[in-house]
Amino acid sequence: MAALQASFRTFASGFGVWRRTGASLRFKPYMNKDSECMSTTVQLVLESFDRLEASDKREVLDEIIRRSRDLDWPPLDDQTIDRIADEAFLEYDLREANDPRADRGEVWLVDLGYAAKTRPCLVLSIPTLDTDRALTTVIPHTTSPRGTRFEVAIPVPFLAGNGVFDAQNPTSTTQAKLKRKLGDLTVDQLEQIEDAVRLWLGL
Repeated sequence: MAALQASFRTFASGFGVWRRTGASLRFKPYMNKDSECMSTTVQLVLESFDRLEASDKREVLDEIIRRSRDLDWPPLDDQTIDRIADEAFLEYDLREANDPRADRGEVWLVDLGYAAKTRPCLVLSIPTLDTDRALTTVIPHTTSPRGTRFEVAIPVPFLAGNGVFDAQNPTSTTQAKLKRKLGDLTVDQLEQIEDAVRLWLGL
């Protein structure tokens, strides 16, 4: 058990840090100035891991721990691990504090995950307060329209001319996934999309 714990600690300290808050235990990866949080490859691996059954997850973790013993990590004492953890979480907290704040009617380039990719989205929700969850509800823009009554074409120079906003697909995502503001819609343009969302949701 001691060898297993030492191996796991080496693995964790190599890729990120664990922090206990009350009864919960959180893992956060190391970050640097050249990456948002972790590499795309690591994100894909973790997303695949999340889709596994519990028994398969344990098997994967056992194999990771076994392989981590062969990695050439520099020796880390408890003081060094604590220092690295504090630095990593400080950087993460600063990044969270500087997350973009988007307003209704703005169109942002949003990372919607592996399947949906990064695409323009209309911000539909109101700005959050400090006491709210850091989420933003968006309406994705797609260049593969199907001609449904819930699709709204908005001619603006910063979007592809053949694209539409898909009111059937309102999505909430973390504000950290908002990458870059593309432009603003007018009040009339926003109302067209709001009407389509209300129609879809029966509001």
